[in-house]
Amino acid sequence: MRKISANYIFPVTGKLLKNGILIVDKEGTIVDLIDTGGTLKEEENLEFYNGILVPGFINAFCNFEELKTISAHQPEISVNELLSWAIFNGAKALKMDKTLGSFEKGKKPEINLIENFDFKKMRLTGNSTVRALV
Repeated sequence: MRKISANYIFPVTGKLLKNGILIVDKEGTIVDLIDTGGTLKEEENLEFYNGILVPGFINAFCNFEELKTISAHQPEISVNELLSWAIFNGAKALKMDKTLGSFEKGKKPEINLIENFDFKKMRLTGNSTVRALV
């Protein structure tokens, strides 16, 4: 089992979790998603990342560049809405939302990390990047 945390976790089907913890098995299946209430305590074998954990995109790099462009030109659209469009709606459109598209127990969505995120404004920036963790 891997315990993975970051500044925020975006489960897609729920609220943004500050300092939440994702627990995944060796196949990458979500075993649990823990809301710490924003207070992360030291825990054995906990991997912590500076950024936001999000479920895998259908086409991460192409979609992510589009999201950064939309975010720059349409700042009224929240990061939650942008990520939902790219992650959950993509999985749903491909009829893969039973296993992908959100962090829910039993799903195997891959885990991506968005880095260089503007936490003050809760926005993607031109320097934001995405990379796969699981």
